[in-house]
Amino acid sequence: MNTHHIIRILLLAAVMFSSVCRAEVATDRPNVLWIYVDDMSDWMGCYGDPIAQTPHIDSLAAEGVLFQNAFMPAPVCSTTRSALITGTMQTTYGLHQHRTMIRMPLAEGLRTVPELFREAGYLTFNEAKDDYNFKRDRDLMYSPEFQRPTRRQVVAHMVGRDVSWLKQLQGKRFFGQIQLKGGKIDGETGSKFPAKSRVGDDQVAVPPQYPDHPVFRNAIARHYEQVAETDAQVGAIIEGLKEFGLWDDTVVFFFTDHGSPLPRAKQFLYDDGTKVPLIVRWPKNIQAARGESRSDLVSGIDITATSLGLAGITIPDFMEGHDLFADLYHSQKFVISARDRMGNAIDRMRTVRSQKFRYIRNYKTDRALYQPQYRDNYATFTILRDLLAHGELSPLQASYHDAVNRPEEELFNLESDPHQTVNLAKDPEFATVLTEHREHLQQWEHATDDKGRYPESKASLKLVFEESKGTCVTAEYDFLKSEQTDASDNAVENQDAIAQPSRKATDQVEKPKPKIVPYPDAATWTDAGVAVKEFPGFAFIGEFVKDRQALQATPAGNQFYLSIYQGGLPGAGWDGDAVAHEWIELSDLQNRLQGWTKVDRSKAAVGKQPPAGAIVLFDGSNTNAWKNAKIVNGTLQAGAATKQNFRDFTLYLEYLVPLKPEPPISHPHRGNSGVFAVGAYEVQIADTFGLDPNPNAWKEVDLLKPVDTWSGSVYGIRAADLNMCLPPLAWQSMEIEFKAARFTGGSKVSNAVISVILNGVKIQDNISLPEGTGGGPAGPRPEVANGPIYLQNHGNPNRFRNVWIVPR
Repeated sequence: MNTHHIIRILLLAAVMFSSVCRAEVATDRPNVLWIYVDDMSDWMGCYGDPIAQTPHIDSLAAEGVLFQNAFMPAPVCSTTRSALITGTMQTTYGLHQHRTMIRMPLAEGLRTVPELFREAGYLTFNEAKDDYNFKRDRDLMYSPEFQRPTRRQVVAHMVGRDVSWLKQLQGKRFFGQIQLKGGKIDGETGSKFPAKSRVGDDQVAVPPQYPDHPVFRNAIARHYEQVAETDAQVGAIIEGLKEFGLWDDTVVFFFTDHGSPLPRAKQFLYDDGTKVPLIVRWPKNIQAARGESRSDLVSGIDITATSLGLAGITIPDFMEGHDLFADLYHSQKFVISARDRMGNAIDRMRTVRSQKFRYIRNYKTDRALYQPQYRDNYATFTILRDLLAHGELSPLQASYHDAVNRPEEELFNLESDPHQTVNLAKDPEFATVLTEHREHLQQWEHATDDKGRYPESKASLKLVFEESKGTCVTAEYDFLKSEQTDASDNAVENQDAIAQPSRKATDQVEKPKPKIVPYPDAATWTDAGVAVKEFPGFAFIGEFVKDRQALQATPAGNQFYLSIYQGGLPGAGWDGDAVAHEWIELSDLQNRLQGWTKVDRSKAAVGKQPPAGAIVLFDGSNTNAWKNAKIVNGTLQAGAATKQNFRDFTLYLEYLVPLKPEPPISHPHRGNSGVFAVGAYEVQIADTFGLDPNPNAWKEVDLLKPVDTWSGSVYGIRAADLNMCLPPLAWQSMEIEFKAARFTGGSKVSNAVISVILNGVKIQDNISLPEGTGGGPAGPRPEVANGPIYLQNHGNPNRFRNVWIVPR
């Protein structure tokens, strides 16, 4: 009797027994845990890699089944995750555009896998990243009683190996997901050069799709480091499951959402983008062969069906995956993956993978494979463009940049050409193979009504265009470029035209720009001890939680403005859905907040100490590192600039904005300041606490300060991904990772790139800066190769402390 049959008999017995005693069945069904990893290839010891250091992942394979040929339905996170959580190809139900700008509810009758587990009596959870291209009430999918780790824990829980939150699962039957950063640990693979790794650059092999250049050797070595760190995190999960008595009852699925972030891997349909590790580890109470290796073709959506099957849950008809351990399972001859719009890059590619061949169909041959996209300023892509300009790429490597000669079809023999470098689509010897794969794709597209065949809506493209300023180059965006030109012409003719709105607020109702009235004599507090005595509403300023709701209360004149969130606070559980708002009189506020608990996130957000190699710019003792500096009560006053110039760096500082309740909310006089990198690029500081960046929130209230000038924004260029501003008079932290623009012969050859962490949450991630932000000591919008750190004085008594920098 084979292993699969034994497993099925054990599970069938549990299901049959449920008709007799449902209360005891849950103890017979296994827990199911997905260890779900971002952006990582199968460079592991158990997959035969001699360099990889992966003892813990290898141990999972030794206790279960390793799948040698597992392929994800898409080579990017949101589309893959949308497919796996529903058990369907993302193209079947319109979930195929990466970073769907208008998220719609799931089609009628469609349910997610955690919902099915909940209906079967399981507790369900996903402790971190969702990233789905649809709108769904999270409480339908994941058990509200599960206490998710705080965002601060999630960001650091595996770096610090903290899995203490697993303890709450004791005595419960669960289906859960643990998310690991994989190829995004400390920045995506290839984003920085040089990057640290325990593997030497000289130890790695560079595949032929990339130039054998130090940048690529270092990027490949760095990915091995990320794999090794992920393995250590897996080890912590294993130990936690054992410590809390969960290990012997848990089936563990280990897999990644797609391949590494190397240029031709992530977002593309070759093996290096779609092929992933997949391991299913058996618990003690399932009698099955351990250390088994299977070579049959597997799709990522098979993980969904298999998880349900192992729990004895009926697989619904709408699911397209297969139960890999079912008695009637037959190995698949073909597996399909799809690439559609990737952020701003519009494309349509489909691939059919068989045991020996990979077939790729390119539907949009008027554009290069490598289109402008968010990774353009990564070290790997920067060196590719440089080598291309100097004619130093091989014909294969250069072809990925070619918008003229992109082939409609590609066919690769994986036995003789594992890196997919020789296109056999026009070779007569392989005509039959080509036809077989082509026809299978055509049949599949019609059978599933592949939604990629239909153009994306103009409303959605408009949001992409506005979000991806200056990087949308394909013909699909031409209607927006003409609209933009017309708008620009109208603005020139109308001297009273209002400023362009933030890209995060493009849908707001058009109305005349409100006049900003100055408040030179407005009451201002810089000391909480004084404010609590003098401002009657001070105790009510801040953040509150109640059950699975959270509330932020901020003063505005004689009233308070309340923002109410579902799931938790921004950066700490908020589900991302619409925010409710209330205006309330101070006299009614105490009753309104009955039953709510006030929380203080400031203490957890500050206190990071300078690492070895850091330059301490201000510790409260002196201003030796600064010009125009003044110490006020042990803090640095706004208006100072460093004496030393910097180029590339990580800057950390803590700041406090004053309490200035009289000016209206979003008024620039409420704590306005900023941090200028090299004197040219401003990261905004302001009191925008409790404000909702959704444009619909500003139909009845004048928005005086555009969203892309709120706290954490890159001033006038890009709004923050999340409003992580804390209350006034609470100390806050900001960490800026910056790479300066590069110049050759006086001309800029690459943009500056910036990332920002505000109060422990990343709100700007590798943002390319097309220009300076204006203001500051360097004048309006000049871009420079290096310069000072400048703490802007905008007439508000902002204070700074614990300022240090690590030059890179």
